[in-house]
Amino acid sequence: MKQLIVLISMILLGIAVAVVVLSFTGTASTLSEGVESKVQSTFSDYIPSGN
Repeated sequence: MKQLIVLISMILLGIAVAVVVLSFTGTASTLSEGVESKVQSTFSDYIPSGN
């Protein structure tokens, strides 16, 4: 009986971790896009557009 309780709790823990990781993926993607646009705008100020 104890093994069944441990099995169920491990499955629920795995699902909870997966939900956290998947929600973090969206946040990381948003942050990445924001940083990329900031870097591009910063470098565009220093690189001449004629070259």
